[in-house]
Amino acid sequence: MFVYMKFILFSALLVSATTAADPTKPTTTKPIGVTTEISESTKEPQANVATGSTTPDDGPTDRSHVQLDMMAQRMDISSSLDDNNEYHYLCTVGKKRTQNVMCFAEDNTRWESPHDVNLKLRCPKSGTGYEVAFAQVDVWMTSNDLDCRVTEGGVGYGYVGLQLTAYKTNTFRYIADVFSV
Repeated sequence: MFVYMKFILFSALLVSATTAADPTKPTTTKPIGVTTEISESTKEPQANVATGSTTPDDGPTDRSHVQLDMMAQRMDISSSLDDNNEYHYLCTVGKKRTQNVMCFAEDNTRWESPHDVNLKLRCPKSGTGYEVAFAQVDVWMTSNDLDCRVTEGGVGYGYVGLQLTAYKTNTFRYIADVFSV
């Protein structure tokens, strides 16, 4: 009898937990559309100024009355040098992460000689999805020359396109996450 009561109680909790989920939010992450161009490096290395925010400080904006302009959305870039002599970059756009992971991608590549990498990410792969709240790309590489940009859509849109360009690196590892509202 006690086992039967535990089963009924567990079943009731399971039903209430599944019905309490918001059906309008993604339950599984979708893959990010990824395009990567890799070539032997011919560029001379240059220092990347990646220590602060590249977002213009115009003060608070009421987004309900303003058309979002993707060109105004810049990625914040921060970097640090880890114990493996690799630079760790964090490229972000948006104010804060949410619980709703919309898309995810990752890859890891290593070469004997320096290479240039042009990585294009799009979430979702095509069309539009949920409204983007935040996007983040973690990058580890041996060079200190990385550029991160929003190329289409962005925060407040139903899609986001990101482009990362790394120069003269022997390694390129990234993890990309896009979060919806």
